[in-house]
Amino acid sequence: MFNRSILRLAIAIVVGLSAQMAIARPNAAWKMAEAPVSGEVAVQFVLKTPRERQLERIALAAANPASRRYGRYWSMEEVLASFGPETETTEQVIRYLTEQGLEPQLDATGLYVEARMRVEQASGLLNVVLHQYETPDGRQRFLAPESSPQIPAELAPHVDAIVGLDQTPMRLPDLPASAAAFGDAVSMQLTQTSSDPEHYNSALANEGTAQGCADGISAGGRYPYTPNQWLHAYGLDQFHALGFDGRGERLAVIAIDGFFQSDLDGFTDCFGLPRQMPNVITVPGGPPLPGTGGETALDLQMLAATAPGLDEIQVFESTDGQGGLVADATSLGRATLAAITQPRDQRPSVISISIGQCEAQGTLADNLLWERALLRAAATGISVFVASSDTGVTSCRFDQDLGEQTLTNAVGIVSASYPATSPWVTAVGGTNLWLNPDNSIATEIVWNSWSKLAELPLFGEIVDVISMGAGTGGLSAWFRQPRWQRRTQIPNDAFGPYRQARAVPDVALLADTAPGYAKLSAGEWESIGGTSAATPLMAGAVAIMNQALLVSGQRRLGFLNPLLYQFGNNEHIRSQVYRDVTYGDNETTWQVFPWGANSPSFSAEAKPGYDLATGWGSPRFLEFFQQVQLISPM
Repeated sequence: MFNRSILRLAIAIVVGLSAQMAIARPNAAWKMAEAPVSGEVAVQFVLKTPRERQLERIALAAANPASRRYGRYWSMEEVLASFGPETETTEQVIRYLTEQGLEPQLDATGLYVEARMRVEQASGLLNVVLHQYETPDGRQRFLAPESSPQIPAELAPHVDAIVGLDQTPMRLPDLPASAAAFGDAVSMQLTQTSSDPEHYNSALANEGTAQGCADGISAGGRYPYTPNQWLHAYGLDQFHALGFDGRGERLAVIAIDGFFQSDLDGFTDCFGLPRQMPNVITVPGGPPLPGTGGETALDLQMLAATAPGLDEIQVFESTDGQGGLVADATSLGRATLAAITQPRDQRPSVISISIGQCEAQGTLADNLLWERALLRAAATGISVFVASSDTGVTSCRFDQDLGEQTLTNAVGIVSASYPATSPWVTAVGGTNLWLNPDNSIATEIVWNSWSKLAELPLFGEIVDVISMGAGTGGLSAWFRQPRWQRRTQIPNDAFGPYRQARAVPDVALLADTAPGYAKLSAGEWESIGGTSAATPLMAGAVAIMNQALLVSGQRRLGFLNPLLYQFGNNEHIRSQVYRDVTYGDNETTWQVFPWGANSPSFSAEAKPGYDLATGWGSPRFLEFFQQVQLISPM
């Protein structure tokens, strides 16, 4: 365990909701120097949209099965035309920036004005000091301010936020590739009982019946779950047998790494699936990202098995326009905007996002452009699913340079992850499965594959190195409890006055790394897990249900949460459509709890129904669909 003096070097304390949120900039150890004044930065001025509350009401009514407006989503064209900034607002911002010697450009959505400026200009105009940082692995350099930019007085009536200055890369919520060197140690220690008998461990063996090529089944001796197993476990193979495989649907993935088409082809060939050729769209343009990452490959392989008939899988990559990665919150928000504002005949009905950042490392203002995009997706009937993150009660992380390896792990405050905490997305948590020989589910438990790996020196002291894979859950520090969640009892009293906040996750699916999912990465088979796998599984399942609804003359599911919670709060329906997870917790170590002496234990065992470890549990997709048919509008 870390002692508290070490913790203080790595954390920022959350002191309350939204407006009281502390700002945590990148670790000071990463800082190189003040940003060179000769450099340039693109700054986005997010314009005030005075009818935002009305748009929220429209989105909620269209998604609420109890509303007369249920299923009546607006078109994106109508939303952009009716709920954008006032003309005077746009003109005033452009005029002011032009007077400063800049060349402002209004984005095609009308939601923000962008201006490129020298670092020196940005510092003076917005009263910030920019520093240049480098990630511990040396792969990325980026700018970030010491404090939030100040909106000039002349723009205050017209601008809600200034973004683009904080280029801190967001993180993939799955277990990091940089810890791959510890993979064998993890696999050996993750057994049915924890290496620490006092700590719950969810690792299970694959007792089901795998199908596929020999290399894919064995994955180097780890024997992960194969597509036939989890498709049958969740009833999705029954949809496939009826011809519902995602045909007629488009699904978009928001990505911060590339992929190898050869890996996707090898995966589909191994498991007898049709080949997929994703459509890569870079934002703002230029060449695609190199296929050196692993996240997008996982997303695509999950989708290829879950919804093999999709008309198109779109991969939206956030880049610098020259094939380099740009992974800050603003850039990812712009990529999401690009996905949802495509021409009508190219627009996705479902979006999968396996990216996140702990709320303690930013502010809502930093993410406002992304949040505007997510609301517009909800208002237009686009289902968005986001990984809740993979480090249990805290989604915060730090990087520790170990010489040849960089170990990424969780540390610090109890914190949920954005954009999973957005009230306009469905947050997907993690479970593990014990399968019968016929691949039906014998047991489903909370994912928490806690394991002590080693003792290593850090800050001059010997500390435990812990594998902390666990689905993240908890309460948001940015968002109050949405209307659709207010009837739900949140079974944790430790939060006290902070209980009236957005709770995550909403649902959960298989995510444990032991035995994990079979995945082909750079030509090598491996076992992998994470909510990054559970999320495209959920997204693909909804695409399948959308197809089935359209065939029966009904409407797509759209923003799913009001329906999820209506089902969950009805005890009779809940028992039919969800598999309630009632064993385990997602408690992890090294956390500091800012509003109490004791850290919370987000357990699934407190009571039936919703919990902060797995939400409502895992959907029984066939039964869920049957209930949807009873209420879905024509």
